[in-house]
Amino acid sequence: MSILLRTKLHTPSVRHNTVERAPLLRKLNALEDYAVTIVSAPAGFGKSTLLAQWLEKRQRSAAWYSCDAQDVDAQRVLRYVVGALSTVQPDRFVDIMPMIDSTPMDLDMVHASLVEALLELDSSVILVIDDVHLIPDDVLTETLSPLVRHDIPHLRLVLLGRSDPALPLARLRAQGRLLDVRSADLRLDATETQELLRAAYGIPLADVDAQALATSTEGWMAGVVLAATRLRQSENHGDIIKALANGDQFVLDFLVQDVLSLLDEKDAKDVLLLSLMDRFSAQLVTAMLGRDGEKFLGDIVHRNLFVISLDEDGTWYRFHHLVADLFRRLARLRYPHDIDAVLTRAGVWSARRGYTDLAVQCAREASVLSSRCEIIAETWVDDLDDADASYVTNFLLDLDAEHRTSDIRLLIMSLSMSSNILRFDLVPEYISQLETVLQGDVDPAMRAMAMGTICHARAVEETGFRDYDRDLMFMAESVSWYQSISADDAQRANIPQEAISVSITNNQINTIRTLTGSLRINEALARIDRLRSTEWDRLDTVFRAIIEQDTMRCHALAGRGFRALEARDRIRDIERTGKLVMSVPHELDYNTLCARIAFDLANIEETEGALGDIAALVERKPGLVRARLFNAFQIECRLAIHLGDADRARRASADMLALDMPALAEMYTELARLMEAATAYRFGPRALVDRWMDWVESDLLTTRNDKATNLLGRTYTLLFWFRLKAERNELGPYRHILHELYDVLLVQNLPRLRLEADDVFALEAEVAGRLSEAERARQTIAEERRSHGCMLPLLTPRDYVAPAASAIVSAPAVTINELRTKTRELGLTSREIDALTLLARGFSNQRIADELYVSLATIKTHLYNLFQKLDVRSRSEAILKAKSMGLV
Repeated sequence: MSILLRTKLHTPSVRHNTVERAPLLRKLNALEDYAVTIVSAPAGFGKSTLLAQWLEKRQRSAAWYSCDAQDVDAQRVLRYVVGALSTVQPDRFVDIMPMIDSTPMDLDMVHASLVEALLELDSSVILVIDDVHLIPDDVLTETLSPLVRHDIPHLRLVLLGRSDPALPLARLRAQGRLLDVRSADLRLDATETQELLRAAYGIPLADVDAQALATSTEGWMAGVVLAATRLRQSENHGDIIKALANGDQFVLDFLVQDVLSLLDEKDAKDVLLLSLMDRFSAQLVTAMLGRDGEKFLGDIVHRNLFVISLDEDGTWYRFHHLVADLFRRLARLRYPHDIDAVLTRAGVWSARRGYTDLAVQCAREASVLSSRCEIIAETWVDDLDDADASYVTNFLLDLDAEHRTSDIRLLIMSLSMSSNILRFDLVPEYISQLETVLQGDVDPAMRAMAMGTICHARAVEETGFRDYDRDLMFMAESVSWYQSISADDAQRANIPQEAISVSITNNQINTIRTLTGSLRINEALARIDRLRSTEWDRLDTVFRAIIEQDTMRCHALAGRGFRALEARDRIRDIERTGKLVMSVPHELDYNTLCARIAFDLANIEETEGALGDIAALVERKPGLVRARLFNAFQIECRLAIHLGDADRARRASADMLALDMPALAEMYTELARLMEAATAYRFGPRALVDRWMDWVESDLLTTRNDKATNLLGRTYTLLFWFRLKAERNELGPYRHILHELYDVLLVQNLPRLRLEADDVFALEAEVAGRLSEAERARQTIAEERRSHGCMLPLLTPRDYVAPAASAIVSAPAVTINELRTKTRELGLTSREIDALTLLARGFSNQRIADELYVSLATIKTHLYNLFQKLDVRSRSEAILKAKSMGLV
């Protein structure tokens, strides 16, 4: 769940000298009688000020949400809408935020829950969305339509923006549910212009000059405010006002520059340089400009130099959008040689205090490479959002050797990054460069940090080449290096303690994955348990979620599907109670695991849904490292084989083989060829299967006792090869090898793989004519599959029918009387049963509405009620539970 910025949920303060616009305030009094109020006008017309003034005058509080340019997806917008509502009704919406933060978000469920909570309000709530024009039209329609469509008695929605929102305004007007406030209403007349200049700036303007100024600015409040700074300096108001009438942007430029002329040269320069930052505080001003930040910031705020407070305690500020760009342009024109120096100081200060978004902004703005290097070298901790992380990764990849080796921190980050994005081809070069630097005089703490990173990179690199023993050795050595850095030594070397903690935790997670890959899954789970018991409190929610994902992976690979579901539910609990933002790789990993578990439980609909989420993620993030899609392609291929979809299976198999992973070729080629052979076994050509079997026997079977045989992939390969040998009645000479592998699977307590081996023995009995023995064995296998939660085999044979699948996703047929009893006990209406039936057939909400001849809103209400009665949180859970109860 993303952390909500308090500044975006803060109702703007009203200045004591703000002019009261009585006619407009009276018009807004009618707001209480309308479901929706639109205040639409260009920038600078005082929309936000007007509404804040009305709220203060009426002594009303509001749920206020100020949009920004980052609010471009439904999940983020809904998060802030609910966050704003929670500021006035803290307990009413507590259960909705976790639904929004779920991955993927069930939009229909969120809408139904939000509308239900709003319908239960017992007093009026005003929800203000400021700068609503920054939300893309499709996102706005997707998120706010239910709030507009439903008649919610106690909700008043107020939208402030520079253009009309993409909502059914004409229909709302026709229904008498819309109050319009437009730029014509907001324009200052001569009297209001005169009063504003007198009350706010102490400028006595003659009636004729007030009329001329109102005319030349066309009542634009920002223009009047900007003119005031010039009018205060001269009594010849008429000439100044005439100048205003002769231009537009040039006049604005003139006014801004004229504002700066009121300052001495040093202050004017520092104002322009400060405008380079998206936000600033007194401490940042001190670090950036080398002056008393408290005094300077207080001075420019007092002078009203277009500075806006971002929080209630007056810590963070920004320049008004109308002048920020102009100030920046002037800064680059006037002081081009100072830009990089101030950005470097600001970036270093921001990075050292954890404001990594500001640090990366400074690096992006800097024009000199050495400045960017100095800033990026300070961003140790991996807590960047996707866009910033992508920038830092690309920056390090593009960096030449001279600059990379100029700062040992850049080398350490480059080496760590290359491992994280699976660029093992870069690891030897970076290690060599780092070892050369370490031959010189290096701070002991920095040396330990470098050695820990080298060991970690070698461990991950060894995983690529399937030497798990060396992998574990390097992981242990890496942790030892990191743990040798004392807090004092880290502080002296300017290494954040968090960077060390993150490095240690990353090593622990990679150790767990190494054990998993070498079939030592119980050891991996034991390590996870130790992490929970000893270090859980110090881990943030992201690392907790990652560890739960590894728990999901362990149980899924072992074949304990129900235990994997428990881990998935714990991730959802983390989403409900913590602040969780998954990076793109972690989100991909999570969706892939959900697809794997759903398929193992024979839940085809949920498998398709998870694969669809992965496809959407890839479309949203085209720069995603393709090697990370290998497991998703594998599940897609397994699903296509199970469904008998030859084209889809061949495409997925080809995608696996086509992945460009030179450093991982040895690790993944074997699995890719296995899926290619399984596809050919199901759909042809048979010759490809024969060639694969020859390859396994000549290249893999003879090396079964090497360390590589501990790989899960090798075990999958051998078990499928044994199955085909048993089918051909050729298992005899190799039966002892299968028994050796079976003993390992028993010792490691891996039910999925052991049941695969049991199935090979059953097939051998069937081919040999021992049909009763084969039937008894398969009944036992089916029962065990049901008990563990691994309903489907790893690779579906041509004639496979999954009895276990029907056992988990549907109950035995029930009679009409039994069905009536079940629906009566649950309190389901006939319409809800109809909706549930169509939902189980894979229909969208709109199609269900069309089939039942009702509105989309009605269907969403039915589904919301269904989810409550079935005690589920998603469509897939509802379908699964309904089938298990025999309702559909």
